[in-house]
Amino acid sequence: MSVQSPDLWKSLDQMFLTQSLPAIVLQLKTMTKLDQGMQELARSSRTMADLHGGNPKPESKRKAMGYALLAGFCFVRLKRFAAAAEILDWLKREASMAEAHRTLENLVTLTFSQPNSRSTTGPVLTSIVNPKEEEVSERIETISTPLFSKLNVDELKAVLYKSKVLRLREKDILFKEGDASKSFFIIAEGEMKVKASHYSDRILKEGDFFGEMGLLSGDPRTGTLTAHSKEVRLIEFSWNDLQETFAIHPKVERRLFQFFAWRLFENLSERHPILSPLTLEERQDFFYLGEPYHRASGEPFPTQTSEGVALILRGETAGKFTSMEPPLVAGVTDILLFPAYALERIQKELPSIFTVMKSSSDEFSFEKIDALFEL
Repeated sequence: MSVQSPDLWKSLDQMFLTQSLPAIVLQLKTMTKLDQGMQELARSSRTMADLHGGNPKPESKRKAMGYALLAGFCFVRLKRFAAAAEILDWLKREASMAEAHRTLENLVTLTFSQPNSRSTTGPVLTSIVNPKEEEVSERIETISTPLFSKLNVDELKAVLYKSKVLRLREKDILFKEGDASKSFFIIAEGEMKVKASHYSDRILKEGDFFGEMGLLSGDPRTGTLTAHSKEVRLIEFSWNDLQETFAIHPKVERRLFQFFAWRLFENLSERHPILSPLTLEERQDFFYLGEPYHRASGEPFPTQTSEGVALILRGETAGKFTSMEPPLVAGVTDILLFPAYALERIQKELPSIFTVMKSSSDEFSFEKIDALFEL
């Protein structure tokens, strides 16, 4: 049935008002298995949810819940993680929609979390769908959402629970260059314009994220972010909320910091004379042989970094390979450390880089690296 057909919306209204939530969920999943017209269905359903959500009558709230679920299911099918997360926040704010929120939360986290991860709190969706009718492990489509793809179901739920949605109008300023960095953001809908003094203006679109480097380093914002479309929805992750999540799920902190380190490495490798010729796969192989470390300004690196060779990811000497003894100079906050076992693999698998690591810096010699292999 066409999205533009009034009969579709009449039948949906009737379903949301008369059927139980488990029955609605099963029918929505059937509706969203087809790709045709999915974008328009998602957009229209999101609009209908907003329209009915503003009406305090119980029947309008019921319709709003149904349309929000439908939009969320569509966004998951379309791999639009940020848009689906924004619907989760919308449902979270209505106490009467708690069960619908749990339903969509399970679908989102199951679909976008690390492949083959499972919740430690029991089967997913069991309160809504009988496992005999539908396998709880079924995925609409496994995708790679770079920022969260290494999190398991429980970890992703914890991160999403602490997220907030911001709504901006065109030309609204989110923050200015030089402001303190307290959050990072993912665009759920619309576009943001980046204007900075040290690089060209650029446009960020749905699914793009920004602000994570300032959050990681504590440095001020490096650009001014302005809403560039009629309406913009952003998912915000504040540092204070993330720290609460880290206390409960310490692996989340490690995984997110590893991703931030990858972003630093990715930007660095694009202009690095040795790393830039490598393919993306070779860069990934090289990066994951190392161990990223971050330190706050004025703090020492952990003692386990004292042995090995490091690539400086952030600081005045970014891009330089160096030994970790003596301790790195002030201003270096992020490194990618390669201990002895990693150097041995680099020597075998990426010999050209290994040669550079041994010869590009006067801070260590061939003998020093060779000695690491004897540890």
